[in-house]
Amino acid sequence: MTPSFISPKQRFATMTNFKTIPINRQPSNVDFVSVLFSKKNDDEMCFACAFPQSPTSREANWSGYTTQPNEVSDFENSNAYISTASFQPNSKARNLECFAALHFVVLDDVKNTPLKPTYKLETSSDNFQIGFKLAQPLRDKEIARRLLQSIQNAGLESDRSGNNPVRWVRLAVGLNTKYQPHFHHQIVSWNPEVAYTLDELTEGLGLDRKFILEGEQRAKDQLGLDGFKNALGGDYASLIRDVVTQENIHEPTVRLAAKMIGSGVPAHVATEYIQGLLNVVPNEQDERWQSRFNDIPRIVKTAVEKFSPEVRGNVDPQTGEWLAPDDGGEIPISREMQAVNWVLEDNIPEGIGLIAGAAGVGKTTAIAPLACIAAGFVENGSDVTAKVHRMVVINSEDDAQLNRIFFGIFRHLEEVNGTPVDFDQFKKRVHIFPSKRITPVEMKAKSLWAVKHFSLTHPKLGEIPPLIIFDTASANFDLEDENSSSQVGKAMAALKEVYLITKAPMWIAAHLVKAAKGMTIDDLLNISARGSGAWEADCYWTAVLGRESDSSRKTILKIDKERTGGLKGHEIHFDVDFHDEYLIDALGDSVAQKYSTTSIRQGDKRSRNEAAKDRKLQDTINEMAKLLEAKETRRYMFKQEILDLMHVKSAKKSEMFNELLLEKRIKEIEVPQSEVTHHRKRVAYVLTTFGDRLGSVSGNEWGMNTSTFLPKQVVNGYA
Repeated sequence: MTPSFISPKQRFATMTNFKTIPINRQPSNVDFVSVLFSKKNDDEMCFACAFPQSPTSREANWSGYTTQPNEVSDFENSNAYISTASFQPNSKARNLECFAALHFVVLDDVKNTPLKPTYKLETSSDNFQIGFKLAQPLRDKEIARRLLQSIQNAGLESDRSGNNPVRWVRLAVGLNTKYQPHFHHQIVSWNPEVAYTLDELTEGLGLDRKFILEGEQRAKDQLGLDGFKNALGGDYASLIRDVVTQENIHEPTVRLAAKMIGSGVPAHVATEYIQGLLNVVPNEQDERWQSRFNDIPRIVKTAVEKFSPEVRGNVDPQTGEWLAPDDGGEIPISREMQAVNWVLEDNIPEGIGLIAGAAGVGKTTAIAPLACIAAGFVENGSDVTAKVHRMVVINSEDDAQLNRIFFGIFRHLEEVNGTPVDFDQFKKRVHIFPSKRITPVEMKAKSLWAVKHFSLTHPKLGEIPPLIIFDTASANFDLEDENSSSQVGKAMAALKEVYLITKAPMWIAAHLVKAAKGMTIDDLLNISARGSGAWEADCYWTAVLGRESDSSRKTILKIDKERTGGLKGHEIHFDVDFHDEYLIDALGDSVAQKYSTTSIRQGDKRSRNEAAKDRKLQDTINEMAKLLEAKETRRYMFKQEILDLMHVKSAKKSEMFNELLLEKRIKEIEVPQSEVTHHRKRVAYVLTTFGDRLGSVSGNEWGMNTSTFLPKQVVNGYA
């Protein structure tokens, strides 16, 4: 039987995107607000707010101010909002107590609509708010609240504040500073003449008119539907409606069971809930009904096996108890040790990994070339390689930045390797998708889809799953509270299940806490990623990304936690250089666009310390050479003079001086008797030659001038 109810989401899928209107026809904020509030009483107030800070920051000022439609400014450099309601005269706050009327409703993060909107506003790249003006403002705030609740119940509104009649929505002219780069609001459809009566809006969006007008709770609500609201997601209302109203209830029961289990509802709770729904179905409870009723435990059990976000094994749908197989599911212990499977040989293992870095340190700049190496695009002679090449799927919050990085990678590889990059092969191996905050269940489904479509076949190893990258965690995972171990744990459990099923390695880029800003790599190991510690606790390996020093361009990826038994403290070094590429912009002008090239190699802290020490020693030698060359009376230096040249802590100076002697960079001499009258000390130091450092020359071969005690090589500019 054809379903009696077509969900609004299905209807939306048949619509066509609107075209962006020209900049010179964009409405001002005065035009925008005047149209939406044209039926407002003269003494009623609007509420607006604007601030330049990110909406997610503590500095964001949401308090707002009262205004009139003809007074709203164009906020080209600030986040700018207007409330959907008007307020009583002299209102001091934007709340329901001061509510006067609802003038328009807004659908958030919806691209298409079955109704022609009054406006469609792009608030960030490919994210939209769609507004519908009410022909007559709704002055009953309970009806207004139920209207917005019905929109949420139908899955047409993703914003958690969407059921609030006094909610904030973005103005036509404003700047979204939540993401980088900032995004100027863009009206893509403006139809100021379009307005809808409540009945027209209800019919057009497929809403529950009886609930909106009368507030009558239907059978599904009496069974505790609200308790499942967060777990079931936006389309729960249509699923339950199908179970309650359709003659053939088998298919909607299967879909509802899958949705509930996939959202984390325990199996025995889902079984009891769906059986409770069938008890209120108006159909006669005959043998056919009883057969369907008795079949629900099996339907739920099948849903658990296919859609559970956790690895639950076999679960008794009636009791929720674990039904162990004959062997209890035990994994046999192997006498032989298994070789580690690597994504990047001897550098990054398979599994789920977390790469955490402070804002602006260059997480994407580091991750992108590593991903290219995993796909088989590597510079000749590099010690960071992939023995097994695979496709790469990157969920990116900034595809423009990623394409600039890829441009730099192409330039670097072509310069180092001497051959052009096979761009067609690159496009087959590397795939970019826009980041979108989705639930753990959706993330699991999306990842499984990626494995299905982007796996390679290896002649010996068979199917090689792709490397899946989430850049960043906050841009990809829809968590109400990123500090909740429970919510983060569910997200990680979904990814773990994908890995256990497919062996697809996954990298998660995450931000470090604000305190990490400006810290060097050696100070970061005790700093946690922002949000719950479950990100780090549930990963197979973790790494931090930081600068070598405050002044260095070198970025270092240091492995912190791992399970291979030998990588902790291992480092990958990124030497980044910036270049200009001259392009022609939309106006035909030549403009310089910066891009980066990155050279990658293995490293460790010990080698970095040795290199740093060597630089400091050489700096001291260079300072000695300059001073000795400038001296007219003598060409040797005393110990204290050399110590004064060293730019290290006092406690380290003697140690560094001994290193200069040990490495034969300086040599002790006896001050000539003729000069002792001016100096009490009889021992001084001169720079050595390269031959003396080898210990293979005699005193006469030093080339010393007995009156100056300066090696000829130093005079000629060598140390």
